[in-house]
Amino acid sequence: MENLPPHGDAGLSTDMTNFLVGHRILTLATANGWDSPHAAMFCYVNDQLTFYVWTHPDNVTTGNIEINPAVSLTIGEYPSGGGSARGVQASGNAAFVLDPAEIQHVHRLFAEKFPGMLPDQLQNLMFLRIRPAELAFISNEPAGRGEQVTDFHRNLVYGVFGTLPEQKAEAIAGQLGQVKVPAGTTIVRQGGPAEKFFIIIDGTVDVIREEGGSERVVNTLGPGQFFGEVAILRDMPRNATVRAVTEVSLLTMDADTFRSLIAQSLGIATDFDEVIRARMSNVTWGAE
Repeated sequence: MENLPPHGDAGLSTDMTNFLVGHRILTLATANGWDSPHAAMFCYVNDQLTFYVWTHPDNVTTGNIEINPAVSLTIGEYPSGGGSARGVQASGNAAFVLDPAEIQHVHRLFAEKFPGMLPDQLQNLMFLRIRPAELAFISNEPAGRGEQVTDFHRNLVYGVFGTLPEQKAEAIAGQLGQVKVPAGTTIVRQGGPAEKFFIIIDGTVDVIREEGGSERVVNTLGPGQFFGEVAILRDMPRNATVRAVTEVSLLTMDADTFRSLIAQSLGIATDFDEVIRARMSNVTWGAE
């Protein structure tokens, strides 16, 4: 189990802050990497974009997160008297709170929001911290006069790749390398050092877990998707092997630059995807 530092202040709007404070239940989805996903409902508290729930050591959610920290969550409402549905969708990583000071902080948050809910003795409870990489506000409120309440609108509130300071965009684009690898090439190996972040431009790769001398394909990624960010952000060895299924064209970024990118992700101008697209437009693949 890993203890991660608390999430920073993301500058939530008043509307979003009030929504999160005013709701009490979230649905948390987990998976251990190869079995069916599992969803469970939890009472929650939040400190800006950091969500906390309490759980027990022997339940399915706890077991899944010990194997695979990737999670997603939803919080929603549909007024019984009619009106528009609203909600929050988020995805990111989860970790168990181990620091005594943070445990006390979370206990105070629960005591304020749910007076009398938590038992005085906490030996059989574990607090779980959820740190979104992306959070969106979902609503089917009409966007304009005469529009029907049908489709849901998705407004990205926070994204770890959401925005970059405009003055940094060109420099970051210039630090994206390029590589082409043939089919069958192992791009990163499970247990190896997290030295680079990868963006797939063309081709497909398999994400493979190695256990007991055997291999299991747990995901397949294609153009526009990326990999390698979890090990860099968590400062840990690679948790899976990635192997080229076809010839693959990749953009690469070294770990230090990637960490710097994340630190600047609350800027105001250029979207990360725009940086990638700009870099891709100048890519001329040469012979390896």
